[in-house]
Amino acid sequence: MPIKLIQLSDTHIHDQALTEFKHSTPDIYLERIIHHILDTQGELDAVIVSGDLTHDGTASACQQLSILLHLLPVPVYVVAGNHDSLEMLQQHLLDQQISMPDRIELSHWQLLFADSHVEQQSAGHIEKLHAQKISRQLASNTKPALLFTHHPPVPVNCNWLDEIAIDNGDDFLQQLSVHPQLSHILFGHIHQEWQGQYQHITLLGCPSSCIQFKPDSDEFATDPIAPGYRVIQLDDDGSLATRVVRCSMQIRQIHSGGQTGVDRAALDTALRLGIAHAGWCPAGRRALDGVIPEKYQLRETPSDAYPQRTEWNIRDTHGSLVLCLGQPEGGTALTCKLARQLDKPLLVIDMTQEINTAAFNQWIYQHDIRQLNIAGPRQDKDHTIYGLAHKILKQLLNQLT
Repeated sequence: MPIKLIQLSDTHIHDQALTEFKHSTPDIYLERIIHHILDTQGELDAVIVSGDLTHDGTASACQQLSILLHLLPVPVYVVAGNHDSLEMLQQHLLDQQISMPDRIELSHWQLLFADSHVEQQSAGHIEKLHAQKISRQLASNTKPALLFTHHPPVPVNCNWLDEIAIDNGDDFLQQLSVHPQLSHILFGHIHQEWQGQYQHITLLGCPSSCIQFKPDSDEFATDPIAPGYRVIQLDDDGSLATRVVRCSMQIRQIHSGGQTGVDRAALDTALRLGIAHAGWCPAGRRALDGVIPEKYQLRETPSDAYPQRTEWNIRDTHGSLVLCLGQPEGGTALTCKLARQLDKPLLVIDMTQEINTAAFNQWIYQHDIRQLNIAGPRQDKDHTIYGLAHKILKQLLNQLT
């Protein structure tokens, strides 16, 4: 019977819950990913977490992580990363369900685990005696094998990450490559999906459960792509199938009031990207330029005044995105006020400033926003509003559909 494993990596749980980490909230992200796994992946045999379990290596962070990992109904195997304290993990995380093994033998496979972490050091290292022990384990058992570690043993074409990989990775790989049954080495640390090859061994990098690092970057850079995990299926005949699953938050519907400017830009972006749209508009389909075109599938409120449709669009969606030029004014300011009064998620983006896609992703992800209300100034406030809003919305929404 096939074995199904999940690899999580670089969870970066902090000392305090809801701590922001480079425009992500690691504990919220991890909890959502765990629920995604439970909802979509069916029966599992084990979960492996390949390092940087915590961000600051504290007892409190380990305890926070323990609560989350115990949502999983299967054994959890972990390796330490450069952000972790081995002592804290042993004292405050490991228990009967969560363990840090050297080796796990399955019916037709074996899982090996290499400790690459060095306390108080970003780069990794495999101790000589540890490498020799792994080699002996492989020599004594001919079952197909996977090896999990934290740091990559080879460069991954990111200069800043390559400087903190396993510093003796080539020696380690040479020692392991004499064992033909070792088919894959899987690692974390690089916060991105990656694949390489060393002789017969396939090397696989895993995305982080929180922020992602931009591939092929010389300096530190984040990637707005959604967090994810790796699914691994081990068949009885020694074959392996694997894929990365991204937990993107798909926006399923755009709501807007149909006014000129930002409202129309939102509806047109939805139409262009194939996102469903809806919303409330004033009675008579009233707008600054006359009657709102019928192509926009909006419902009329009993009143022909704008405030009612503003409030109802906020009420009937999961959150409101406000685009503005500087400080919100007039009806745009009313949207912000009503969203706060109704205790609805609100994100205000000043279109004159640099657009932070990662912050937008975090907001969507954190509040589980599927129906998004979009509002902002009318076209008479500035003739460039529609074009600017359309460009920004296409940038933000295209990645979430």
